[in-house]
Amino acid sequence: MFDIGKLNVDLPRFRARSIRAYVIAVAIMAAAAVVRVELPTLDWMPYLTFFPAVVVITLICGGAAGLIATVLSIGLAWAFFMQDPLSFDNIYRSSMFTIGAFSVIFVAAAVRHATGLVRRLNATLQQSEAKFRRLLEAAPDAMVIVDDTGHIALVNAATERLFGYLRRDLLGQPAEMLMPDVAGGELVGIRRDGGVFPIEVSHNPLQTEGGPMVSRSVRDVTARKRIELELMQASRAKTDFLSGMSHELRTPLNAVVGFAELLQMKSVGDLSPKQYEYVGHILEGGNHLLVLVTQLLDLAGIEAGRLNLSFLPVDVRAVLRYVHRLMSPLALQANVEFVLNIPLEIANAWADELRLRQVLINFLSNAIKYNHCGGQVVLTAEPVAETGVRFIVTDTGIGIPPDRTHELFQPFNRLGAEHTSVTGTGIGLAFSRKVVEAMGGTVGFTSELGSGSVFWVDFPVVSQSVPVSMPSSCVSDVFIPFAGDDALRSA
Repeated sequence: MFDIGKLNVDLPRFRARSIRAYVIAVAIMAAAAVVRVELPTLDWMPYLTFFPAVVVITLICGGAAGLIATVLSIGLAWAFFMQDPLSFDNIYRSSMFTIGAFSVIFVAAAVRHATGLVRRLNATLQQSEAKFRRLLEAAPDAMVIVDDTGHIALVNAATERLFGYLRRDLLGQPAEMLMPDVAGGELVGIRRDGGVFPIEVSHNPLQTEGGPMVSRSVRDVTARKRIELELMQASRAKTDFLSGMSHELRTPLNAVVGFAELLQMKSVGDLSPKQYEYVGHILEGGNHLLVLVTQLLDLAGIEAGRLNLSFLPVDVRAVLRYVHRLMSPLALQANVEFVLNIPLEIANAWADELRLRQVLINFLSNAIKYNHCGGQVVLTAEPVAETGVRFIVTDTGIGIPPDRTHELFQPFNRLGAEHTSVTGTGIGLAFSRKVVEAMGGTVGFTSELGSGSVFWVDFPVVSQSVPVSMPSSCVSDVFIPFAGDDALRSA
């Protein structure tokens, strides 16, 4: 039957333009002619039975058979059922029949075409829906589709397994029965037995015929939370171990370094030249280990939250002069020009002065070591807006590969420099960033491979100037135990 609402024709139909279709069409026309012969009293309606026959033939045999049936109907009517075929009335009746039959044929063709499109669209929609359901069922995570009222419209098998409900028990229920809102923003799921477990939920909007919906992908993160807790405990244990071991190692190392220095202070005559050389090696190795242990101790302390900071107004120009005097011998030894640019007027920084010096010494040590002979390093400071001060270290060294900049502040990562003759530990930059951030500052850098790098640290400033005493002998009297690399041994 033909359903106007669904634009569907459900009639038996023969393959268009087949022999069988034409045979059936001829049989229908013959039947129509026989019936018309049995109605001799209706001469004024010669096409009485032929018009329905054309309609039926068009629907079940196709448009081509309908056109042939129309021509046969006109021929039969003019030959057997019209007294005067060329009269005005008969010509008028034939014209109306022709127009009506052609209209039926074209309308039927349009209906069949539209019906075919609808059937193909329905088939495509059903395939898409089946594919969507298969994907939904195959998803490893629990998938909960919620309508615009907050009620569950569809779930997959993983949802049944995760929450312990049957599918029919969830459809139409509010989503809060599975994922209630918890104070503090923590996402939890509730199983059928009342068990609570942490979850991770991702939301994706959906546009459907029934209105907007939201697809929620739910994942149980109990195992991940447990692993994160174990990693945190392991990291803390590692930090405590490093802290304890560093203290245990630094005490005998101080003794080794101290006695080696005493031996070097003796006259050369007390030691043979070879012995004096060996003492130098002992002192060099001891200092290297002492710097490394101190670095590990500082890094472990800041990771454990035990870094002691003393915030005071810091004279920027005095700090610049201090680190310049301290690092100048290292630059001279490396044949690197070390330029100091001191601003005429600049506010005091709010920071821990000792830690600030450590950070600048680390930057300068790297800038000198990874420079080339005859290169240049510039140390300066400048105001940042009206609330900060920036310490800047610029070098003309080897630069940093662009694809490895994300590794720069990772502990023990030297970006391939461990394969060169330049010594170092790879801890300095990691510690520098951590300690700067602990003081409320920020670290930044730019670099171009083969042209050099610029490192800077920003700190807030204080409104009033506080004098900072700096003895003239500070370079020789004050020892900063931490530096990014062991090159300070020669400073």
